[in-house]
Amino acid sequence: RTKKPDWCPKCNKQITRDEIQKAYEVGDDKYVLLTKEELDGIAPASEKVMEISECVNASEVDEIYMAESFYLLPDEGGKHAYALLVKGLKDTGRVAIAQLTKNSREHVVLIRPSGNGLMLHALYYPNEVNRVIEFESLKEQPLPVNEIKLATRLIDSLAAKFDPEQFENGYDMRLNQLIASKLDKAVS
Repeated sequence: RTKKPDWCPKCNKQITRDEIQKAYEVGDDKYVLLTKEELDGIAPASEKVMEISECVNASEVDEIYMAESFYLLPDEGGKHAYALLVKGLKDTGRVAIAQLTKNSREHVVLIRPSGNGLMLHALYYPNEVNRVIEFESLKEQPLPVNEIKLATRLIDSLAAKFDPEQFENGYDMRLNQLIASKLDKAVS
């Protein structure tokens, strides 16, 4: 896939990267222009180095904060330190918290052991998580013992080892089939 050149509809011409300026809208059709130097001057330290700030119990981190997941691999010279971090996090049941800059945005990240390696999870900031008052105000309901046993038996009957390979995106498969059939008809 090739990237389309940037186009200025006002000038009706192609523009180059060095003609593009960063600006932030501060009102109706009002913008504050920022230079590369100004933006470089406020760049966070995490733009160049990811530094672990704390290690917390893995059970303390609510999964609702997890946004994206990535494999975290060591540089050639960092394999020993990487292995130590994997082992230390596994042995303590903790995860590491750090900050990382990606796409000009600073993210809080969680680093956890997975197998013999590390996974990095970008986290949402608290203000990015939708809080639903009705959900948070739910209270534990008194339930009859026989209904709890029935629910437990049903859940046990559906118990399986998680295998993500067994799941397919049926919609995408049907969409691709639909497109292929339309292509076949167009060619015929």
